[in-house]
Amino acid sequence: MKKIYLLLFCNLWVFIIYAQSDFQFSQQSFMRIAFNPAVTGKNPNYHTLQAFSRMQWVGFDNAPITNFATFHSQINKYHLGLGLTYTFDKLGVETSNIVQANVSYHLNLGNDYILSFGMSGGLYRKVIDINDIELEQPESNLFDNNIHNSPDFNAGIEFSSPYISIGISSTHIAKDYKNGTNFQIPRHVYGYFSAKVFDINNSFAGFLTYSLNSAISKTQHEWNATFFYKNMIYTGLSYRLNESFVIMAGVLVKDKFRFIYSYDILAAPISAYSSGSHEITLQYLIKKKNASIPSSPRYFD
Repeated sequence: MKKIYLLLFCNLWVFIIYAQSDFQFSQQSFMRIAFNPAVTGKNPNYHTLQAFSRMQWVGFDNAPITNFATFHSQINKYHLGLGLTYTFDKLGVETSNIVQANVSYHLNLGNDYILSFGMSGGLYRKVIDINDIELEQPESNLFDNNIHNSPDFNAGIEFSSPYISIGISSTHIAKDYKNGTNFQIPRHVYGYFSAKVFDINNSFAGFLTYSLNSAISKTQHEWNATFFYKNMIYTGLSYRLNESFVIMAGVLVKDKFRFIYSYDILAAPISAYSSGSHEITLQYLIKKKNASIPSSPRYFD
């Protein structure tokens, strides 16, 4: 029986080593701040409080669970965005906690064209818990150092207008892009391009988005179409290459409270063992005093 436990653990460990990557999310257009600090305080009229939860590969024991929370705002006088983010990510015996402070600068180029720069920094804490694993040789010191703390930094840039958004960013910029370890996630590079393809009297609008997430072990491509009705009700469809289809729906209530739900329909061989993945975002917008009325809706912010 001990050999069976050891074999199962070794298989899981190999999976974890090759899966050293950022947490995954399907609502990328609404969750850009999770990987691009340039978005911090992007909307000058609101303080933003946002929470996110993802339950991945439902049906598996110890399947990935991710929770993310942030508060950010802009000091309008200086066009400076400030924020805090917290991430909790659990995969099997591996648990990660990340706390970061964000800062950004938003350069208004006129006519609602904005160029934003951002950085974030904080602490990355990873713990590997093997208390429930029965090893063939319990005296082994392989996991004596099962807690690792390290500084962590992200950086990014975004150009946006009422019609397009282009962004590029990197997470874990102090790490090596080519090499990951049990405790060190390699550097990731993100890129995205979103374009408004139609807008009917600011009542019914549609966007197409392409995004990628690249690390040494994998490059992920995703295409998305999102549709808004009066910037209150929206729905979307995504395809993540060789992995899943995503359906999404959301509502914005009284320009304050946003709720978004998405469901991943797995298209990979893993679909035979999992019913899919669920993702929820809650956002509360606190309107500032003397806030101006934007000349065009801020659909994703």
